[in-house]
Amino acid sequence: MGFPCLRYFVRTTSLTFFIFTVVLLVLLNLRWCLLRYCQHSLQRPLSRDTDSQKELLLDQNKTYHMTSEDFNTQQSRPQSVLDRSLEREMKRRREILDSTCKRLHFKRKAKHYTASFFDNVLVLDPYKLLFSFIPKVSSSSWKQVLGDLMVRANASKLFTTLDKYSTEERDMRLETYKKAVFVREPINRLLSAWMSKFRDDPKDQERWEKYFGQKIVKRYRKSPPQSSKWLNITFMEFAQFVTDYGPSCEIDTITNHFVPQNEICHPCHINYQFIGHFENLVVEGPYFLRWISADHLVSFPRFQPSAAGRSLKDELAVLPLRILDGLSKLYKRDYEMFGYSVEKTLDHAVSK
Repeated sequence: MGFPCLRYFVRTTSLTFFIFTVVLLVLLNLRWCLLRYCQHSLQRPLSRDTDSQKELLLDQNKTYHMTSEDFNTQQSRPQSVLDRSLEREMKRRREILDSTCKRLHFKRKAKHYTASFFDNVLVLDPYKLLFSFIPKVSSSSWKQVLGDLMVRANASKLFTTLDKYSTEERDMRLETYKKAVFVREPINRLLSAWMSKFRDDPKDQERWEKYFGQKIVKRYRKSPPQSSKWLNITFMEFAQFVTDYGPSCEIDTITNHFVPQNEICHPCHINYQFIGHFENLVVEGPYFLRWISADHLVSFPRFQPSAAGRSLKDELAVLPLRILDGLSKLYKRDYEMFGYSVEKTLDHAVSK
């Protein structure tokens, strides 16, 4: 009887040892996998593959324009890499602007102009910053962000424009402060102005129809308007009016929504170090706050895709070539100075 018991004991012990060995090997293998995973996770942000970095970093010799879709995909990349990419892009834009100004024989003599020349330049003394404010270039967001910064600095006034200062005070700020401007694809900006002023906001629509509506109807409609509260100015009518009236109009708080942006911010006379693009605001807005060392004070509002951007193709598709040609001539300098391409915009209109 002793032998069967011994055999049973040996079998039980062997099975127990085998199970223990298997469990131990599984645990050791699991521990090794976890260590490899942690190492890979820690190293990954610092060692992006070469192809991804090439995709992110811009070649300064190319006139490549980064779209908002490109930047949205790049937000997950290391901030230092993204900032270096944006620094290169800012340098490229300054070079484009400088070469265009030289070709047009403009010289930087902003100090010799009258005060009204600077009525769109916001002064933020606590941050040693001059910010050129252009309507229809995310103006509401910039008012919120810059206003919050001034509140944080306990400023007595939220906004002061450079024209309010004496000549000596203006010169000092132009020489020593950082200078920034955000611009927008010109025809897209014009469409945004029409949508907000003639279509989407009744108060603005009433004001703009009173200011421009009768002139537009009289000039471009063959039959008198029907009895209605609204004239319902179309984008085609507005675009035609702008091409005819825009080159000779005086800049005021209404016309500055559609006159060429270079006539508002004077980029050949004010030496902007930061030239932002509205289309890339999703990353260039936060980058701008880092550039002025204020990203710890405020955050840039959540980016909302432009309604004008979604409607641009449909609206351009119905514009006659003579109007498109007139718009390209009106905004020619904007396209040249700020690195946009009218050909690319018009190609977008005819693409499927």
